[in-house]
Amino acid sequence: MCVDELKQYKIVYTEAAEEDILSKAEYIEKAYHDSDLAYKWYTRLRTQIQKDLSFLPYKYQSYDVGVWAGQGIREYVLRNDIILYSVDEQNASVLIHASFTRGKNIAEDIWEE
Repeated sequence: MCVDELKQYKIVYTEAAEEDILSKAEYIEKAYHDSDLAYKWYTRLRTQIQKDLSFLPYKYQSYDVGVWAGQGIREYVLRNDIILYSVDEQNASVLIHASFTRGKNIAEDIWEE
Protein backbone atom coordinates (compact mmCIF):
# COMPACT_ATOMS: atom_id res chain seq x y z
CA MET A 1 0.00 0.00 0.00
CA CYS A 2 1.28 3.42 -0.94
CA VAL A 3 1.18 6.24 1.62
CA ASP A 4 -1.10 8.16 -0.75
CA GLU A 5 -3.65 5.34 -0.43
CA LEU A 6 -3.93 5.63 3.37
CA LYS A 7 -7.31 6.64 4.68
CA GLN A 8 -7.42 10.23 5.88
CA TYR A 9 -9.57 11.12 8.86
CA LYS A 10 -11.20 14.48 9.49
CA ILE A 11 -10.41 16.01 12.89
CA VAL A 12 -13.47 17.17 14.83
CA TYR A 13 -13.32 18.93 18.21
CA THR A 14 -16.09 18.72 20.79
CA GLU A 15 -17.10 21.94 22.47
CA ALA A 16 -15.49 20.69 25.69
CA ALA A 17 -12.18 20.04 23.92
CA GLU A 18 -12.25 23.49 22.33
CA GLU A 19 -12.84 25.01 25.77
CA ASP A 20 -9.98 22.96 27.27
CA ILE A 21 -7.53 24.12 24.61
CA LEU A 22 -8.60 27.78 24.71
CA SER A 23 -8.48 27.80 28.52
CA LYS A 24 -4.90 26.59 28.50
CA ALA A 25 -3.92 29.17 25.88
CA GLU A 26 -5.47 31.88 28.06
CA TYR A 27 -3.63 30.52 31.09
CA ILE A 28 -0.30 30.61 29.21
CA GLU A 29 -0.97 34.18 28.09
CA LYS A 30 -1.80 35.37 31.62
CA ALA A 31 0.85 33.36 33.49
CA TYR A 32 3.70 34.34 31.18
CA HIS A 33 2.36 37.70 29.99
CA ASP A 34 3.09 36.54 26.47
CA SER A 35 0.35 36.31 23.86
CA ASP A 36 2.87 35.13 21.24
CA LEU A 37 3.80 32.14 23.40
CA ALA A 38 0.13 31.25 23.89
CA TYR A 39 -0.49 31.53 20.15
CA LYS A 40 2.55 29.36 19.34
CA TRP A 41 1.42 26.69 21.82
CA TYR A 42 -2.13 26.76 20.42
CA THR A 43 -1.09 26.51 16.77
CA ARG A 44 1.55 23.84 17.48
CA LEU A 45 -0.98 21.69 19.33
CA ARG A 46 -3.66 22.01 16.65
CA THR A 47 -1.13 21.42 13.85
CA GLN A 48 0.32 18.31 15.50
CA ILE A 49 -3.12 16.88 16.23
CA GLN A 50 -4.01 17.35 12.56
CA LYS A 51 -0.74 15.81 11.41
CA ASP A 52 -0.57 12.88 13.83
CA LEU A 53 -4.23 11.85 14.03
CA SER A 54 -5.38 12.34 10.42
CA PHE A 55 -3.64 9.14 9.36
CA LEU A 56 -3.44 5.91 11.36
CA PRO A 57 -5.23 7.21 14.48
CA TYR A 58 -5.29 3.71 15.98
CA LYS A 59 -1.53 3.78 16.51
CA TYR A 60 -1.97 5.51 19.89
CA GLN A 61 -2.90 3.53 22.99
CA SER A 62 -6.37 3.02 24.39
CA TYR A 63 -7.31 4.96 27.50
CA ASP A 64 -9.41 2.56 29.57
CA VAL A 65 -9.50 4.44 32.86
CA GLY A 66 -12.51 5.51 34.91
CA VAL A 67 -15.52 6.70 32.92
CA TRP A 68 -13.55 6.25 29.70
CA ALA A 69 -13.17 2.47 30.13
CA GLY A 70 -14.77 0.58 27.28
CA GLN A 71 -15.68 3.77 25.40
CA GLY A 72 -13.09 3.41 22.63
CA ILE A 73 -11.14 6.43 23.87
CA ARG A 74 -7.50 6.72 22.87
CA GLU A 75 -4.70 8.83 24.32
CA TYR A 76 -2.38 11.06 22.30
CA VAL A 77 0.47 12.74 24.19
CA LEU A 78 2.29 15.79 22.88
CA ARG A 79 4.88 17.26 25.23
CA ASN A 80 2.89 18.14 28.37
CA ASP A 81 -0.53 17.77 26.77
CA ILE A 82 -2.76 14.73 26.77
CA ILE A 83 -5.50 14.54 24.17
CA LEU A 84 -8.34 12.05 24.57
CA TYR A 85 -10.08 11.11 21.33
CA SER A 86 -12.11 8.43 19.60
CA VAL A 87 -12.26 7.24 16.01
CA ASP A 88 -15.51 7.23 14.04
CA GLU A 89 -14.90 4.87 11.14
CA GLN A 90 -18.34 5.42 9.63
CA ASN A 91 -17.68 9.14 9.17
CA ALA A 92 -13.91 8.80 8.73
CA SER A 93 -13.32 11.21 11.57
CA VAL A 94 -11.37 11.55 14.78
CA LEU A 95 -13.37 13.15 17.57
CA ILE A 96 -11.28 15.09 20.08
CA HIS A 97 -13.02 14.85 23.45
CA ALA A 98 -10.67 16.55 25.90
CA SER A 99 -7.27 18.10 26.40
CA PHE A 100 -5.37 17.96 29.69
CA THR A 101 -2.00 18.98 31.02
CA ARG A 102 0.23 16.05 31.96
CA GLY A 103 0.25 15.47 35.70
CA LYS A 104 -3.39 16.38 36.19
CA ASN A 105 -5.57 13.62 37.61
CA ILE A 106 -7.70 13.05 34.53
CA ALA A 107 -9.79 10.37 36.20
CA GLU A 108 -11.28 12.97 38.55
CA ASP A 109 -12.75 14.99 35.69
CA ILE A 110 -16.22 14.16 34.47
CA TRP A 111 -16.55 13.41 30.79
CA GLU A 112 -19.84 14.49 29.27
CA GLU A 113 -20.81 15.01 25.67
